[in-house]
Amino acid sequence: MKYLIIGNGVAGTTAAENIRKHDHTGEITMLTEEGTPFYSRIRLIEYLAGEANEEDIVIHSKEWYEKNNIQLLLDAHVSFIDQDAEEAVTAAGEHFSYDRLLLATGGTSFIPPISGSSIRVTDHKRCR
Repeated sequence: MKYLIIGNGVAGTTAAENIRKHDHTGEITMLTEEGTPFYSRIRLIEYLAGEANEEDIVIHSKEWYEKNNIQLLLDAHVSFIDQDAEEAVTAAGEHFSYDRLLLATGGTSFIPPISGSSIRVTDHKRCR
């Protein structure tokens, strides 16, 4: 069985862990636009503040993926999914076939169309 997981956050990583528990030989490939393996979004502010380094916030290192026989491809933007051919294509032109596909790309926050919703973090003085 060939599993393709698009996304390397909590949902995608947990899915890969559980697939591996039940299928020891299946081929698991994870594609993510991120440049870093699964990391704690909660601790990201510590990293940005210089209070933690990248190794401190990474939850699963590249070695973890290797140990669990999970192929992780970083900086891989999926631009097209052909459901009939059961294949995903990246912006770089790489093709990945699958038997099972999981889209675990997270969400995008909705910014309501109300006054002041366009204020950026850099505009903090306006928020006072």
